[in-house]
Amino acid sequence: MVPSLVVYFGPGEADRGWRDAVEAVALSRGWTLNWLGASEGEISPEDERFILECSPPASPDADGMDNVAILVRPTITDRVPCEDATTLENITRQSEWLARCAQLESEGTSIVDGNEIHITLPKLGDVVRAPLDAHYENVEPSLAVYSEFPLVDGAKANWRASLFHCSGRRSRVVASDDGPTEIDLTGRAGPLISGPYIHLPKGRWRLKTVLEIDPQGGASQLAFDWGDNHHRVYFEAAPNVAGIYEVLMETIRHEAWCGEFRILSLHPHFKGKLSFSGCDVEYVSQI
Repeated sequence: MVPSLVVYFGPGEADRGWRDAVEAVALSRGWTLNWLGASEGEISPEDERFILECSPPASPDADGMDNVAILVRPTITDRVPCEDATTLENITRQSEWLARCAQLESEGTSIVDGNEIHITLPKLGDVVRAPLDAHYENVEPSLAVYSEFPLVDGAKANWRASLFHCSGRRSRVVASDDGPTEIDLTGRAGPLISGPYIHLPKGRWRLKTVLEIDPQGGASQLAFDWGDNHHRVYFEAAPNVAGIYEVLMETIRHEAWCGEFRILSLHPHFKGKLSFSGCDVEYVSQI
């Protein structure tokens, strides 16, 4: 039987409340339910319920099928989506869902505001869940481009330094989660900074980072790239005077992607240091 209603849910703790509420209403009305995993056709384990196909008990096919995604705003992720994962893993998983919502909407899926207590779903009707606690009032800064949906031109997110991997050259990290990473440039050529692998939808994107670089009298040769395995924006620079440097990069992506920013050392350095405070990422416009 072709489902009458398909509902997509995110991976977070708040999303679990919606999964339970929608399921309870559908069962109370005698609907037939089929839970799937993250992709259509993928049978869902009990704890990995992301797509619900459901049909009323009589004549569902006559009215066609409705597709709905219940979207909860991206929130501070120390408790969501899964309690046993690290903060970065949580952010990566949540960003993948948010980028997917953008894709679903472009394909005709309706987006419902999951931060409301009461929603109305096509055919199924009213669904109510328990209020979110205050924890969910704070938007996760690295996912702030998704604060409004669909994405708004000029929306920005901050990828803080603590979300990036530092390739064994980190000399000191400021205690605050928002503080910079201090990097000793001394050593072989290779990656200095990489990450944070946050998923973004298609569009025109801009990245900006401000670095404090001190070659300490040496000759530094650095490279910067931003992208994924399919496409990267790349350039090289030789900042040989101590000072503040701004890196600005833009890219146009025709499909969803997993963003990685890297700083690389292009030759062995015998001295020098770099202070990295993270990146600001901006959704410039649609394409």
